[in-house]
Amino acid sequence: MLQRGLSFALAAFLWLACAYELILLAAHAVRGTLGDAGFVGRLLAQPGAADRMAPLAVVVVFTWILLQVLVRAVRIAREQAAVQQVKTWAGDALRKVPASLRAGRRAQMVLRHLPASPGKLAEALPAAGALDAVALDNGYAILKACVWTLPVLGFIGTAWGMSHAIRGFSEALNAAAGQQAAIQLLTDRLGQLVIPGLANAFAITMAALGASIVAHFWTTSLQTWDQEVLVELDQACVEKLAEVSPANGALGVPRDLLTLLNERLAELAQQVAMLTGKLDLMDAADYLKQSAAEHVTAAQEIRRAASELQSSVRAPYHITISREQVQ
Repeated sequence: MLQRGLSFALAAFLWLACAYELILLAAHAVRGTLGDAGFVGRLLAQPGAADRMAPLAVVVVFTWILLQVLVRAVRIAREQAAVQQVKTWAGDALRKVPASLRAGRRAQMVLRHLPASPGKLAEALPAAGALDAVALDNGYAILKACVWTLPVLGFIGTAWGMSHAIRGFSEALNAAAGQQAAIQLLTDRLGQLVIPGLANAFAITMAALGASIVAHFWTTSLQTWDQEVLVELDQACVEKLAEVSPANGALGVPRDLLTLLNERLAELAQQVAMLTGKLDLMDAADYLKQSAAEHVTAAQEIRRAASELQSSVRAPYHITISREQVQ
């Protein structure tokens, strides 16, 4: 927490210092005294128009980054204040949050879906969080591109200044050829054209690299702050989802629909039970039919045996009497 506070304080101090220097530079440009405006002013006050293009481009890009940092810092501060309002989850507080902010869009979702279909919040709020995270990363793409453009512009200015200085050195050699005071003339030309050109060329790179470092520090601090505010908003939404009990039913399904589904399931269970009973009765009927057929066969066998017994009883008896001789 202390480290974050120190980094934000340093970023604010650097922003104020750079803004003050740019205001002074603009005032000297209006008065026509850029040569007295310090290091950057002397670069912008070079006699050649082509030599002033690279430093001017660095100043313009850096000024745009400075303004973007201010605009984004104000927006993030508004987002942070809106998150504090959203964390109360009071209806009046949610309605006061501007819809142009991330917290305002989350508040509108809660106000729209919570009374009628809270189950939709379980899908809408996480999706909104993912989209906001992607939008946050994409929102800093142009700013980061401009930050990395600064050293490129510095190198271009250096290359141009060195080529201009080398051309001046060649002209000095040509002018000194065949003259008695060649050394003095060459020295004068080197002091007037070559050496100042090389110095300005490397000065442009130094200015661009310094501006790039400061701008990168601002961008990183801003993005970190913005991500912290977004994480705080996501945490508040997660806590709200944990507190919300779907009044209509599980997963936000209306209770009327759940009741109707339960009734239909009960009817279906009764129909299945009846069908199972009918199947059991059909099996029993088949068993009885088979048993009856077996009983009929047994009855027929008994009837046949009785008929044979009756026939044997009714048949005439033949008695034979024999006499045996006794010794």
